[in-house]
Amino acid sequence: MNQPVNLSAALEKLIPAKAVLQPASSARQDATGAAHSEALPKQQIYGVTTLVPMRQTLDAEATEALYEQLRTRAISCAPEALADLGWMMVNGIHLQTNFVLGHQLLQHAADLRFAVALFTQAECFRHGVGFLKDCSKAEELYTSALFCGDTQIPPHNRSIHGMAVHALGQLYEEGSTDGEPDHETAVRHYMLAASLGSSNARIDECRLLLLKHSPAYDYEAALYRLQEAALLGIHAASHLLSEIYAGKFEEHTPPTDPDGRMRHFWYQLAREQQPEP
Repeated sequence: MNQPVNLSAALEKLIPAKAVLQPASSARQDATGAAHSEALPKQQIYGVTTLVPMRQTLDAEATEALYEQLRTRAISCAPEALADLGWMMVNGIHLQTNFVLGHQLLQHAADLRFAVALFTQAECFRHGVGFLKDCSKAEELYTSALFCGDTQIPPHNRSIHGMAVHALGQLYEEGSTDGEPDHETAVRHYMLAASLGSSNARIDECRLLLLKHSPAYDYEAALYRLQEAALLGIHAASHLLSEIYAGKFEEHTPPTDPDGRMRHFWYQLAREQQPEP
């Protein structure tokens, strides 16, 4: 019974009462104060916070209000608030970069078995953000995120488990953990990730299936799955199909299309699905 109370008291002391804002023009720094240029890839971290806006600039007043809201919830041991604050500090988004405190908050959220925090920690180890790069540790954390059984994931982050499996597939494809790329295992992970809601995983799966030198090579399966993905609204799939039918995919002769109807269809669909800038 005393543990949440004790944790709340510790968090109240740990988290500064006032927001330390990110200077308008400042280099990111690591825990020792040295310049630090690496950042988590934005395409992998969008959508892994609960309240933090990532595609807009907040003025000082809005940032302070957001921080106060998150701090209040974090002190109450809300894992999503702990993870959000940790993410902001680790990335230097809206708040001044603070790797030490950011990772402490992420660890508290991870201790509460919050999948988003585990995923963010994995990303940090994979890309060397605030830690030395350690893909084996990243693999461990991605796996923990997948199997933590988190029921507190907000609706817009339901695909976090798919993102974790997708990231594991990328590690296998790169051979990052044992030095030996394993395309077949990567494809199996990409297929599972796609079934869990990761659209990017479907594209990575098809990309490997299209590589002639890959043990996972299966041209017909790749075309079928790309078509399936494109008809589900995934722009990257329709765009790749338009490239394949136009003969721009160097490894393959375009599929039979005597009247060019399929090439035109996929080209038009890709244009219609083009995301707005």
